[in-house]
Amino acid sequence: MMVAEASLRQWELEHEGRPKPANEYRRLHHHARADYDREWRQVFWALAKRARVPKMPTGVMVTVVQTCRRGTPLPDTGAAGPTAKAAIDGLVDAGIIPDDGPDWVRALVFVAPCHADRDRLVLLIEEAEE
Repeated sequence: MMVAEASLRQWELEHEGRPKPANEYRRLHHHARADYDREWRQVFWALAKRARVPKMPTGVMVTVVQTCRRGTPLPDTGAAGPTAKAAIDGLVDAGIIPDDGPDWVRALVFVAPCHADRDRLVLLIEEAEE
């Protein structure tokens, strides 16, 4: 007997900009960190609204992709962690998930940064299975 796999919904939210690496982020004054977080949070709120990402009653799986126009060496794989956290908070603000805890963000994966024609951070959002 063959069972057809349910196709899960996916969205790609892309913002042109270079996230601060975690080490640099930690050195910021707490007011500067709050401003930085607010900016990225608002950007991903707007991107989610524009893409019409619906509420996810079963949660989400998020893959974070960073591309860099220049720079050698490339940032560490998880260096965009603080920025990704702010971006996911934007998904909460947009009403896609009610919280960013483990009941709602089922997986968070960082793809190794790579060189490209522009600096950007991409969140690939996939509806979590029940």
